[in-house]
Amino acid sequence: MGLACFKKCKDLAALNLGRTKVSDDGLATFKNCTNLRELHLTGAMNVTDAGLAHFALSKDMLIVDLSDTNVTDKGLAALKPYTRLENLILARTAIGDAGLAHVHGHRNLKMALLVQTKVTAKGIGALHEALPNCKIIADHKAAPNPPPYVPVRWDEKEAKRIQQEWATKLKAPVEEKSKLGIMMMVSQAARSLPGQ
Repeated sequence: MGLACFKKCKDLAALNLGRTKVSDDGLATFKNCTNLRELHLTGAMNVTDAGLAHFALSKDMLIVDLSDTNVTDKGLAALKPYTRLENLILARTAIGDAGLAHVHGHRNLKMALLVQTKVTAKGIGALHEALPNCKIIADHKAAPNPPPYVPVRWDEKEAKRIQQEWATKLKAPVEEKSKLGIMMMVSQAARSLPGQ
């Protein structure tokens, strides 16, 4: 039966097809789901720009997760109608600066996860300038003006100072409890210096 059984489910609010073999053609099943608020396609490796285009009528989308898909810079143009978009997850994709430019007008964007993408420091800087209230999470190399790496050996005062510096850069609290009750804190990866 496959996805055909969902053709009449036009009132879906959330769709999670992560880690499935869904194709672009399969996503066409949901093209009339105008009430979608969340789209999770993490690890759906068969999804490309054509698949994302099927959600053009879902204008109230709040969360879009395209991690580990084959969506490209060109495909992100499909996000334009999502004026209420709050969270955009693009980890481990081929998205670069040109793709990121498509979301500069999304004034409600609160978080963009860009780890392991082709986005450069210049692209992140442009996004930050366009959306100063958006929390941008990216690789250390791509982060604009990142704080320096900390040597393995440091005292408690220095460690707290660096931790606060990273929290400020990420616009995140030093410590925060997740919805699952897990305490999370900002932590910077350390590297050994010669002789240490």
